[in-house]
Amino acid sequence: MSVLIIDNRAAQETGYLFEPIIANAIGGVSLSAAKSPIRRYRDPDRYRQVDCIRDKLAYEIKMRVTIAASGKGR
Repeated sequence: MSVLIIDNRAAQETGYLFEPIIANAIGGVSLSAAKSPIRRYRDPDRYRQVDCIRDKLAYEIKMRVTIAASGKGR
């Protein structure tokens, strides 16, 4: 019998896939720290990665992806 264990890294990869799609769907863009206009609060010489920028607003996108194989979703 083999057991397949999927941990948070799989969910993180899913986030990397869907983040730009969700940003685009709401009319914004996803930006890396190198291209971001948002500076870090404690270190203003550095910039923050931004999940989505639309107009003058920055959004943090959070996702929770679950599969309930038993049919009992949580």
